[in-house]
Amino acid sequence: MLTKLRDLSIARKLLIAFGALVLTSAAVGTINRVQLAFIENGNAETVHTYEVMRTVRQLTTAKVDQETGLRGYMLTADASFLEPYSNGIRNFDASFARVSELTKDNPEQQARLREIKEASDAWNREVAEPMIAGMKDLATREATRAAAAAGTGKNRMDAIRAKVEEVQNVERTLLESRRDGLANAFSTANIATIAGAVGSLIIAIVAGLSLAGAIARPIRAMTDQMGLLAGGDKTIHIDGLDRQDEVGGMARALEVFRQNAIRADELAAEQAREQEAKLRRTEVVEGLIARFDAEVTAVLGSVAGATSQLDATAQGMTAIAEETRAQATATASAADQTAANVQTVASAAEEMASSIQEISRQVVHSTQVADNAASQAARTNDTVQTLADAAQRIGTVVQLISEIASQTNLLALNATIEAARAGEAGKGFAVVASEVKSLANQTAKATEEIAQQIQSMQAVTGDAVGAIGSITGTIAQINEAMATISAAVEQQNATTLEISRNVQQAALGTREVSANIASVTQAAGETGASATQVLGAARELGEQADVMKSQVESFLSGIRAA
Repeated sequence: MLTKLRDLSIARKLLIAFGALVLTSAAVGTINRVQLAFIENGNAETVHTYEVMRTVRQLTTAKVDQETGLRGYMLTADASFLEPYSNGIRNFDASFARVSELTKDNPEQQARLREIKEASDAWNREVAEPMIAGMKDLATREATRAAAAAGTGKNRMDAIRAKVEEVQNVERTLLESRRDGLANAFSTANIATIAGAVGSLIIAIVAGLSLAGAIARPIRAMTDQMGLLAGGDKTIHIDGLDRQDEVGGMARALEVFRQNAIRADELAAEQAREQEAKLRRTEVVEGLIARFDAEVTAVLGSVAGATSQLDATAQGMTAIAEETRAQATATASAADQTAANVQTVASAAEEMASSIQEISRQVVHSTQVADNAASQAARTNDTVQTLADAAQRIGTVVQLISEIASQTNLLALNATIEAARAGEAGKGFAVVASEVKSLANQTAKATEEIAQQIQSMQAVTGDAVGAIGSITGTIAQINEAMATISAAVEQQNATTLEISRNVQQAALGTREVSANIASVTQAAGETGASATQVLGAARELGEQADVMKSQVESFLSGIRAA
């Protein structure tokens, strides 16, 4: 195998060395371009997924606004509380249109969104609108509140939330899958970049050393041998006679020259003995010199051509290294742009987290207000209960007064009878007894009226106690809803923080790609330096060829002069 490589022409050796560098650079560039395109597409899909999740959260927020407005109106019967309900309907429709457009390429998500839309419309049509209509009529208001306390609307709202969470879970799964794909792309790009840089460097070093050993060193040795031969040393051993490249041709030509020189010496020795053969020997020597001159000239022409080709190839290698550096710079610019886009997504995620924290603060405030209302209702209930107890005690006292009046009336009747028996002497006592009886009758009537008023007051007080108990139960339901909303907001806050962390990891990976591309740029620079070294070797080869040509011409001149 090494013998076959050694026998290749100089041009083919150069083509193999530089072709390996070109193929390595092209392979690394192609892999990096493919992975960068995959990364850019993955980032775009990630941004799209975040937009879908944000819009779905807006759907939930709009539905919560509707529920909050309805609860406020159910509690207070104040029409101003229906403004969040109306705004929530508009926001829900807008968010639904937006998320439907975003997921038009996902039939499964479209089906889930349609189920959410149908459930929302059913809640508005079968729960919210009937309750609003019932609260507008004073006669049906309490019945409407009792129906709301049954929990039918809450169960339907919980079903809507569960379906929304199912949509969010599907998007989270897609996000996780795309994040794994991006990680694989980053890993592949890193491996390809490092392997390409190391491979290019190794190929450049091996090519430089191999070309120096296969071309420059044999030619330099042959130049030394020519110098010895020109000095008259015909015992030299010429290496490379079995090579099939230009160096082998030069070695064989030099061997011919050596053999011719030996033959010339032999002819010169015979000249003294064979004067008659002098002309023939001279003609032979001239023919050999001409042949040697032609062969050496041809070999030197081949060397000059190979040197020119080596020079042109080295310059081409330098241009390729510059092109590789330019492509790496462009790739680094694209990676920086990708990092900027990922940073923009991270900023949007942080703003979304701030909005969710503000929603959480508002929910906490609403819970505190509901707790205060519950406390006030409890204190009012205690006050009304105290009033009912006082009314009960007043009724007892009135009953006692009524009994005393009855006894007084009976005593007055007995006194009247006794006064009648007493005759004239009892007339004055009869008048007093009559007055006492009249007062007793008036007292009985007054106590009867008081008893009726107390019964009315007790009935009203009982109604007030029942109404306050209903209000307290409604406030407890509001507290439960607020707790559910607070838990959902906390979960969304945690999800948003996870999104921000993932985007920061994506930005870090993009920066790593930029750093690796910088390594490619450095490797391209080192390749250019190696090409410069090869160019220097080519020029040195040309100089050695010129020296050889001068020595051959000097030698031939000496031969001709002899």
